[in-house]
Amino acid sequence: MLTPTSPRADALAAPLAFEATATALGGIFYLVNVALAMNLYPDFTRPGDPGPGVSIWKFIEELAVRFLDAPREDEVWSLLARLSRRDPSLPAGADFSLPEPWSLPAQWPEPAWSSAPASDASARTGSVGFSRFMAAVAPSVSQRLQSALGVPLAADVGRVVLEHSAHIHATDARVDVSFILAELPISIRVAGLDRDPGFLPTEGRSLHFHFT
Repeated sequence: MLTPTSPRADALAAPLAFEATATALGGIFYLVNVALAMNLYPDFTRPGDPGPGVSIWKFIEELAVRFLDAPREDEVWSLLARLSRRDPSLPAGADFSLPEPWSLPAQWPEPAWSSAPASDASARTGSVGFSRFMAAVAPSVSQRLQSALGVPLAADVGRVVLEHSAHIHATDARVDVSFILAELPISIRVAGLDRDPGFLPTEGRSLHFHFT
């Protein structure tokens, strides 16, 4: 673990003055809208909500890894690490633990880490690691995407959602993702994944989509 006084930790904590990145996996940023729609993270209307306690950039990175059928070399991974102020050599959830108490949204199924009866409210709360958190939420995210996109197989979610060429410009205040309009699938538009997320309170940054 990096200490606050180590040179590499200082570099990660430094403001992201400007970064330009080309990626073949620009659809990763569509997953932000999924996280907002499922009330896992607050949008600009809930500026005081701290969310689950892990950067949304870490969250979408881990979702993307789970949705891809094989590892992909792409510049987007290092950018996501920079956005979340994380050492790229560390796993996405290396420094994560849910605060206690924390609860899943009421309409969600029982968390995968729980062995207590469904009627026990404490089964839905507590301090758990990032991998267990993702094991609980990723299937629900996949099901929601399958339904919204009309994708019959979970294995196809990654191809439909993630594989979109994009150019990303990131600063300490905002992230702008530019897609090619002619390559925008109608299913992405109908599902609302291309909606401009705007300000993300947990990150102190705004996220904007552009189609040219």
